[in-house]
Amino acid sequence: MKADRSGSAGLATTVALTGIPATVGVVCLSPVLPLIEASYADQPEVQALIKYVSVSIGLGMVVGAPLAGAISDRVGRRITLIVATIAFCFFGTVGYFIRDVPTLIACRAIAGAGAAAILTMGVAVMGQQFPHDRRDRLIGINAMCSSLAAIATVSFSGALGAYSPHLPFLLHLLPVPLLVLAFIYVPAGKVAKTAASHVAERLSATHWGTFVLALASGVAIFSIPVYLPFFMRDAGHINPVTNATVLAFMSVCSAGFAATYGWARARLSIGAAFAACLSLFVAGCVVLLYSTQMAAFGAAALLLGCGMAWVAPNLMSAGNLLSSSDNRGRVIGLIKGANLSGSFVAVLLLDPIYRTMGARPTIIVIGVFAALLAILGSLPFRNLGR
Repeated sequence: MKADRSGSAGLATTVALTGIPATVGVVCLSPVLPLIEASYADQPEVQALIKYVSVSIGLGMVVGAPLAGAISDRVGRRITLIVATIAFCFFGTVGYFIRDVPTLIACRAIAGAGAAAILTMGVAVMGQQFPHDRRDRLIGINAMCSSLAAIATVSFSGALGAYSPHLPFLLHLLPVPLLVLAFIYVPAGKVAKTAASHVAERLSATHWGTFVLALASGVAIFSIPVYLPFFMRDAGHINPVTNATVLAFMSVCSAGFAATYGWARARLSIGAAFAACLSLFVAGCVVLLYSTQMAAFGAAALLLGCGMAWVAPNLMSAGNLLSSSDNRGRVIGLIKGANLSGSFVAVLLLDPIYRTMGARPTIIVIGVFAALLAILGSLPFRNLGR
């Protein structure tokens, strides 16, 4: 594939939408998690696993993104994208019919592998088919579309959850139109190898440092969609529609801020963009710490949404800068897999704190962790992409 192969409007639209499945998977159960947990009130040993039904999608992403990236480097982006979309829709939707919690966790993990593979293909195609300046704009648009999808997803989830906490599993069917777009617009065929492929396939210390930063930032930002409904419940706001409203507003703010990423990257390095967005995230945690009324939760959601908006686009931009056509799928897949797995790791780390100490210590831990990332995590990339 040639790097300058024309960026048609159809192909640009397709890659801009490839972030939607991951977003749908991560947020579709957030408004109804407390209700799902309550439905297992007679099985206390199962209740402790309910959050993992939501975040097990991140566990699948750990495997799905790098595996899909490596496979697509050999068999092609289009076939990988199509298979991954089918897997996401099928294994995500079957959760509506299943009540066994371990089986739900397993199905969501497979759906997560598909979601991560879809997003990885989108970013890899951006790197191959579009010039650098347009690529950054498309990465920002991809994040904006993901945030807009989050608005619709949490809104539908809250409304559906008022009837049944299991209805939101059907939202995994939303990416079905992506199958048609992939067939029509994504170029077929394998990725051409260069004479320097054996060199390009090696991973450097910078790559591994980026993977660590991707995981750490994922722990910070993906903890909020999981725990915010529980923080609101602890403050007396237990209606799933209310939870969905705040989460949707956070996504609106994230979408608006993500749209500015291309403009920001023309002026900021990768490291500076990390520091800027994570600083806003920390400010949101501070507001969240003192939130009891809806207005305060709304203010926190504004800052948190803006703080999250640039993290994923920045990682994808770094992945494209740190890879070549020979290993782009694998590098981007590893970065994205590490980042999205943060949702699962966040629960592993934070749930013991939340269950034993409550909301405020949990928020403090999230905020302090994000502050450390803003200071330390961005330093190795302060000149990258300037």
